[in-house]
Amino acid sequence: MTACVGMTLAWQHNVNVLLVHMKQRGQSVEALFPSSVISMPVAGASLQTPNGWSSLLRLYEHRQLDADLFVNCTVQVMHRLDIIPGFEGDESKLRIDLMSRVMEMAGKHYDIVLWDIDEQDVAVTEIDNVNAGLGFAGTLIVLPQVRRLIEGVFRMQKMNASAYVLGMYDADVRLNSANVQRKYKLSTPLFTLPYSTGYRNAADEGRLLAWFMHQSMQHGRGKRSSFIAEQQRLSQFIMDESGFHRQSGAKGCELSG
Repeated sequence: MTACVGMTLAWQHNVNVLLVHMKQRGQSVEALFPSSVISMPVAGASLQTPNGWSSLLRLYEHRQLDADLFVNCTVQVMHRLDIIPGFEGDESKLRIDLMSRVMEMAGKHYDIVLWDIDEQDVAVTEIDNVNAGLGFAGTLIVLPQVRRLIEGVFRMQKMNASAYVLGMYDADVRLNSANVQRKYKLSTPLFTLPYSTGYRNAADEGRLLAWFMHQSMQHGRGKRSSFIAEQQRLSQFIMDESGFHRQSGAKGCELSG
């Protein structure tokens, strides 16, 4: 979802977006894009600056992380959409101090920053601390369409979200969006991203970028796609929530699965 929202913001709204995840290379949201786009520096290419979280961490610990060097650590996925490649080793871990510095640097180059954070990155009880420490404009919590798992989310008191998203939503399932809103008395928006076989196949095969752009163009030509339409609604909400039209400097949005 983070990848699709980022592409929608960049493609439809001409917003400069940075995708952020804290995983090893090739994992998480990074795995959805072609490996040829996000690659390691070629051995012996002395003019190519190493990118990714390992380089950011190294620069930060040596007090050399400035705005110019920060950009060198990111990779362009498509026009107006960049990503920070993952760690080269197993040193990936949540560090509020490093994340705060990255957020500060990102604010000099990007309009919106999307942080892809899941339960392996941060404990439920730490989400508020992460939000406060980084100045996130909002948190989107992605819910599976499984009653037991949804109840678990609300039992853990994740009620501070700006919005909830039912991913891979099937309107024929008894647990529909209206039931969820009514049962849990949600006052925050609830988005429903419909199930799409094409999306799942493209994501699994690492060709999400090409598939998504094709679907977006088809949708724009009148061949309606409920998947793209809901992505556009969600992207507009993120722009409004972040105050993009009212402020300068990037605002982060946390997407928690």
